[in-house]
Amino acid sequence: MKRAESKELVTQGVALQKSGHHQKAATLYKRVLETDPGNVDATHLLGLTFYQNKDFQTAKDLIGRALQAAPNEPHIHHNYAAVLSILGDIYAAEGHLREAIRLKPDYAEAFYNLSAIIKLRTSDPLVDQIEALLQSKAVSDEDRCFLHFAVAKFLDDLKEFDRAFAHYKAGNTAKNVQYDPRVATRFRELMAHVCTADLLQNRNKEAFKTALPIFVVGMPRSGTSLLEQILASHSAVFGAGELGDIKQISDALDAHTDGDVSYPHSLELADADVLRGLAKSYILRLKQMAPDAKGIVNKMPLNFWHVGLISSLFSHAKIIHCRRDPVDTCLSCYFQNFTQGQHFAFDLSQVGAFYVTYEKMMEHWRRVSPIPILEVNYEDLVETPEAVSKEIIAFLGLDWEPQCSAPHLTDRSVHTASRWQVRQPIYRSSRQRWRRYEKHISPLLSALSG
Repeated sequence: MKRAESKELVTQGVALQKSGHHQKAATLYKRVLETDPGNVDATHLLGLTFYQNKDFQTAKDLIGRALQAAPNEPHIHHNYAAVLSILGDIYAAEGHLREAIRLKPDYAEAFYNLSAIIKLRTSDPLVDQIEALLQSKAVSDEDRCFLHFAVAKFLDDLKEFDRAFAHYKAGNTAKNVQYDPRVATRFRELMAHVCTADLLQNRNKEAFKTALPIFVVGMPRSGTSLLEQILASHSAVFGAGELGDIKQISDALDAHTDGDVSYPHSLELADADVLRGLAKSYILRLKQMAPDAKGIVNKMPLNFWHVGLISSLFSHAKIIHCRRDPVDTCLSCYFQNFTQGQHFAFDLSQVGAFYVTYEKMMEHWRRVSPIPILEVNYEDLVETPEAVSKEIIAFLGLDWEPQCSAPHLTDRSVHTASRWQVRQPIYRSSRQRWRRYEKHISPLLSALSG
């Protein structure tokens, strides 16, 4: 294969990858590597397809091979660090991110990802580097957003809270996200209207008979990652991370329903066999991940919208609802540069309004759900971790195992924004964090008070 042809195939692969067609992109990269096994771009990008499909060990091997061939390429250092941090090698990841920044001093995303996995104890030149970059008018809005969130996190580490908040506010503004909180309110009202106790009881009787799925739900940044880490520390439980399957099933229901109806009306009208078929497909996917597990955790927080659907799909599913102080939860969302979804998080009033809607949704599910919902308070969990963890394990019908009280020692991939936190011993310093920022957050406090 000629060099021009290899380059064209790589270009096509990148376009496919960006549009979500990872397998098709991987096929093209493999074709390049068959005739040009030393092609750095194809090796690196093939590694990224494995990363996107959550095969992190293969991703590490391929991206590491590309890095050996091109040690001065900052983007490869950056992506290698991403894999290392997911696999728990935080110190090595830090080294590669710092090298990426050394090679590309304006690498905004590398600054941001570095801020997510380290905690500054003393002043660091990183703060001055970022603030100097922010003075440039040439910085794109996307990079400006990364930089503001990065330096805000570093300043928070250093307890310079007023300066930190100014950068958090600027980062959220630079995101320029449009969000209408009335959409969530209307959806919550519709869900409550359709998903009555009678409907869900009848659906649950017809649901697929299984106790395999465990769902951890709640607001983002409410402690769901810590809770999943505790569960996954048990020998009979597998933590699958944030799976989007339930939202995909809710979307698929519309196509299986006669007439022009949409979810949640489609849940009301769908044939029981359709629901069981969709449930079986989900269970098959879970079993492929962990064939021997007695429980498999999906910790997609926003599945709180779909408790009615979950109870209609799986007869004996378990739902664990993670709650945290409302102000701490909302402020933590506001301090997180979500790269996908969560559009409610970039404005203090809007994140507060969304929280109120979420709370009302969960109140409804507590009244009507035919399957049990265990309420876990984050503050109780970090105050008395062993006692609360024992309650959670008992709720799942499993015997207690001591390693569940030391979840930071569990060796597993973690690919959420909390990957640094779950590698640490359980700590209490996040409680009442909002007090440090109280004078800046009156719009949030007003929204939460109704």
